[in-house]
Amino acid sequence: MHVKNSEVVILLIVALTSLAANLPESATLHLVDKNMLLIALAATVIIALFRYLKLMLAITVSVLAIGANLPEQLANQLGISQLAMIVASGMLVLTALFYKLSNLRARAKIAEQLEEVNVTKNDTLDSRNKIITAILNEDLAALHQLLLGEVEVNFSQNGQIPLFLAIERGYADIVLLLLSHGAKLNVKNHDGRSPNEFATQQENRYIRVADILNQAVKQNYTVPNKAPAIAVQKHKMVILFADICGSTALYDELGDDVALRVISKTINILVQEVAMHKGTLVKTIGDEIMCSFPNIALATQAACAMQLAIDTRKPGGEHAIHVRIGFHYGEVIHKALDLFGDTVNIAARVTSITRARQILTTQSVIELLPIGLSDKARPVMRAAFRGKQDSFAVYQILWEPETTMVGRVGQTLFRKPEDDEVAFSS
Repeated sequence: MHVKNSEVVILLIVALTSLAANLPESATLHLVDKNMLLIALAATVIIALFRYLKLMLAITVSVLAIGANLPEQLANQLGISQLAMIVASGMLVLTALFYKLSNLRARAKIAEQLEEVNVTKNDTLDSRNKIITAILNEDLAALHQLLLGEVEVNFSQNGQIPLFLAIERGYADIVLLLLSHGAKLNVKNHDGRSPNEFATQQENRYIRVADILNQAVKQNYTVPNKAPAIAVQKHKMVILFADICGSTALYDELGDDVALRVISKTINILVQEVAMHKGTLVKTIGDEIMCSFPNIALATQAACAMQLAIDTRKPGGEHAIHVRIGFHYGEVIHKALDLFGDTVNIAARVTSITRARQILTTQSVIELLPIGLSDKARPVMRAAFRGKQDSFAVYQILWEPETTMVGRVGQTLFRKPEDDEVAFSS
């Protein structure tokens, strides 16, 4: 049993008060009022029982039980009333049980009230400041991580509402991300305008933002309340890794500050396409993102859109930025805010053998590809991964025009080190 210093002090006070109350009057020189001592002793015991229930209850009930079970002759010699001991012990036990029951009922009532109002534990002043900061910095990855932590998104702080702030700055990808995490379209700003009305009055500076909101209004876009999180769940989904190639060389060539901005911009583009295709960013791992998709069609479309977006938007400017993407479909273990299991491991290993500008996937994906996407798939190899008894058929998803050969072959430059044992066959 863990004993605190304050509990020892209480115990000493009780012991000394009890000793003083039982000393002969001659020993106290008639300076001590025993009635007051007994009242103080009783009050201290009662307070201690409620403040330090386990320790003091065990000691007090034990003493009373011993006194109640003393031999009658010894009890008479000590002046102990065994009946009084039994009654006192019973009263203490009943008091403790009543306290415990009241405490349990109070906790249950608080839990019920929290569930009714759907209070979010992570909705704090700090989390709100972080959301505002992420929007101001156009840090899509950081914002996505915050929103995955169940923070509130429909708040107003110092006159700033996340959705309106993103609209005002023209951050279309952040507007889409906020909407996908429950930002409401019927919320009003200090001027009484809805998000759609506010975007319309921005003098058409940000047409893409207005288009997103118009489409959301037409579709009556709402995100249902999230069900309470269960500690561990299993679902079938697609796990996709997108890895920026040659980031180490990028830091050497461009310097830390410039390279970090380029990598952050590239990750933001990737995360934007994840959100656009109803995916979920699970986490960022340095220069790599891990995300999940509810079905294979969305994952395949997202992978192609990622490569095309990096190719056309050129986040590195004159310095070419390349991405490799690998994904796999199967059952995953959902625990807290992360995903685990064989599906995650296979997706990561497929990515590790993917070349720059390539998209590779597995047989489980190809078997369920819709007709409109299956014609983009080409078998390229069989791969045997360490720890797996059977080899895997690996397919490439073509995302470039038919006249371009780089996407078909891939670039060996910036290929990941082969940590897995991979066997290739045509």
